[in-house]
Amino acid sequence: MPVQVPARFPTQDERWFPAAASVPPLLALPAGALETAVPAVSIHNTLATENRHPPLRFNNGAIGLRFASTTNRVDWSVCYYEGPETAPGFAFNTIILAPRARQLIETGSMPKVSDLQPLQANATLLPRFGHIRLFGGDAAVALGGFTLRAEAAYGSDRLLPRSTADLLSTDNLRNAVRPQIGAIIAQLLQGQSVPINLGDLFVQRDTIEWGAGVDYTFHGWTPVFQINQMFILRNSSHLLINDVDTRLLIAVRKSFFAERLRTELVAFQGLERSYTAGILRLHYAFNDAFSLGVGYLLLAGSRHTVVGQYHDNDEAFVQLRYER
Repeated sequence: MPVQVPARFPTQDERWFPAAASVPPLLALPAGALETAVPAVSIHNTLATENRHPPLRFNNGAIGLRFASTTNRVDWSVCYYEGPETAPGFAFNTIILAPRARQLIETGSMPKVSDLQPLQANATLLPRFGHIRLFGGDAAVALGGFTLRAEAAYGSDRLLPRSTADLLSTDNLRNAVRPQIGAIIAQLLQGQSVPINLGDLFVQRDTIEWGAGVDYTFHGWTPVFQINQMFILRNSSHLLINDVDTRLLIAVRKSFFAERLRTELVAFQGLERSYTAGILRLHYAFNDAFSLGVGYLLLAGSRHTVVGQYHDNDEAFVQLRYER
């Protein structure tokens, strides 16, 4: 049975923590924002990350099948996968409490509604383990020096991310607490911690993806152009990715000095949300054992996109490698 290895989610003070999953230290809601009779509310927020392993059960295993062949110079294949979600997914659990009301109860006093201010909200990010099905196929053919490729896949119950800003919006908070506002206030006045269901940070949706690309080698230069598109089916939530998401990819590779120096530039651009990622790499082999690599990674776009949420993480890097 394959053992599922979960993605590790960084803590909020780590560099690669996604901006779209962060929470503001303070939320100030005006009077009547949650309910007409509820006064202004201030909420102090904390966020923690709890990484955990999925349960080791047989139904957490996976199965993958692939059939490949060649027909009239066309290399093609079809595949099927059923098992754990291959992309990371997380749940956003929130509890609220009234520290001042708790202190009064500990001293033997009875808190009043005015003693509920300020509230404390403790949010926790927990790994979420989904089960998906994927059906796909691809084909490639060489024509006149060009290599043409195409691929397509249907995914069932994929986990797609939202932003915590949507979960913490006034409208979403109102919808979450209004049906039980009386019970919530009563529990807070008793000094209890109250769980609040703000909705899913990652939602399950069916997707269709396709892509097509072409490359050509000219005097040692190998340019690559590819277009990929994802369609999210039956979606009513605001996600970090559009219901139709189109990405253009361009790559150029070239070797110099008898293959000792390899250069590569790869960049892709999201059209609907305008996010960008690119990497430039230079790799020089001094001999068969020792090599040096340098490069630069560029990330850009709105924090409300899958790529743009990491836009503060541009980096230059140097890699030394020694092999005996």
